[in-house]
Amino acid sequence: MSSTSSLTSYLSTLPEYIASNSATPTSTPSKSGGSRRLQSLYSDFSRQKLSNPTTYNSNVQWWGNTLNSIAKNGIQPERDCLTIHVNQQLAQNMRWEGVGRPLALGVVVFELQQSGKLIPLKEFMNATQSIYHTPSLAYRVASYVVGKPLWWAMEQLSIVGGEEATIKNDSSLWKKVSGPYVSLDNLEVAADAVLEHWRNNRSSSLSDSLHNQETFTNLYSNVALPDVSLTSSDIKVLIKYLERDRQAIVTEKEVIKLVDDESESIVTAVDHGVLEMKVAISNLQAQIDDIHSRIAQRTSQITENLRAKRKEIALSFLRSRKQLEELLLKRLGALENIQSTLDRIEQAAGDIEIMKVYSTSSETLKALLSHPSLQLPHIESTLSSLAETNAQQQEINEAIQIGGQVAMDASGLDIDEDELQGELESLVQEQREEEEKEKALKALEERVTTQGRVSTIPAANVPNQEATVGDRDRIEHDEEWERRWEAAQRDKEVQKARDDDEETRRRARWAEEDREKLAAED
Repeated sequence: MSSTSSLTSYLSTLPEYIASNSATPTSTPSKSGGSRRLQSLYSDFSRQKLSNPTTYNSNVQWWGNTLNSIAKNGIQPERDCLTIHVNQQLAQNMRWEGVGRPLALGVVVFELQQSGKLIPLKEFMNATQSIYHTPSLAYRVASYVVGKPLWWAMEQLSIVGGEEATIKNDSSLWKKVSGPYVSLDNLEVAADAVLEHWRNNRSSSLSDSLHNQETFTNLYSNVALPDVSLTSSDIKVLIKYLERDRQAIVTEKEVIKLVDDESESIVTAVDHGVLEMKVAISNLQAQIDDIHSRIAQRTSQITENLRAKRKEIALSFLRSRKQLEELLLKRLGALENIQSTLDRIEQAAGDIEIMKVYSTSSETLKALLSHPSLQLPHIESTLSSLAETNAQQQEINEAIQIGGQVAMDASGLDIDEDELQGELESLVQEQREEEEKEKALKALEERVTTQGRVSTIPAANVPNQEATVGDRDRIEHDEEWERRWEAAQRDKEVQKARDDDEETRRRARWAEEDREKLAAED
């Protein structure tokens, strides 16, 4: 499929084009919302920057997103995904039935360049400072946000011509904006994907972070953007961006080294050596695979010629296979030696990191132990002071206790502990007896209540006959329980009166003792 057909197929999936195609044959552009939107996008809306800035900015943003998507999907003629190639052929390829070609595409590119969304490829590759911090970008953004509306207004009043006045002509405008541009949005997405893949899949091996352009391309060209492969031009742009603007890689000659905050941001001699061995191992593995394939081919040729009774030719292929087998042994030996050397290098590098950690830990521990609070004299004085403080606290507690006892003795209160203990036991016994009486009374009340319910059975439910001897016994038994309950109630009232009288006498005795003590003190 040609690039033009691919572009047309892609555009037909966008909502604006679908809405335009869904219009009925009898509908006019003025009656179709989809057609009106597409006509607005394809019209020369450059004059709406002042008269209708909302529509103008919306159209510019839509075209910017669409151009980025076209590049990201790899459907440009050049197949680049991070670079957009702007020329009149691009506008021709985007021609659409019913609306023609986009007339304001040049203005869109100009605006995107001024806002920093599109950066000329040559300017991007030659920049020595980050595109996020260069004065030129700051100037472009300030000019875009602040200065452009003023210049447009002055141009409309014919006060100044301005740069826009010089590019009103379509061909003149295309001459100014034509060329390759780096899409900053696509580039940021690709860089994030590459770095995430590296962080998620790297190991402790040094070689995982070291590449030349070939190995970097083989590993990351299909990772950066979904469903597409980056071109060699895209890889160069990506490497430049990761090194200069994201500081995620460092390069030196053929070496590309991915780094993080903990890695050395320089390419060392060890890095060069490890990369050379990594490339050599990769080449040897490719050679070994090729030799295996050629040996299999020779074996097949030997078999075919033996079947055809061509022994001389079969013997020739046999010699060739023998040479290939000897070469295979040499390549396997070389691969084993290089791989073993690389393993020892990476082990040594790991040992260096371990020793660095040991050294850092030792210095940290020394710094903590050198703190004045951990010096032996300070520790001894601190613990001695703590012991003295505890002793003083104990002395204070003992003095308070002795003083309290002296004050108690001076008050003249001579309390007999045995008498108090006996009185306490008496109170406990009284409480226990009271609880037992309460339980007995409660059980008796429940019994009487139950018997009362039985005695209230309606006469209609009782057989019409004389009471038997058993019935009389039951009635007498119930009456006995009632008498006992009434007696218990009387005993309870008598006991309560006794308790009240005892409490009154006890309080009177205490009051008399208090009066005697006060009189003795006077």
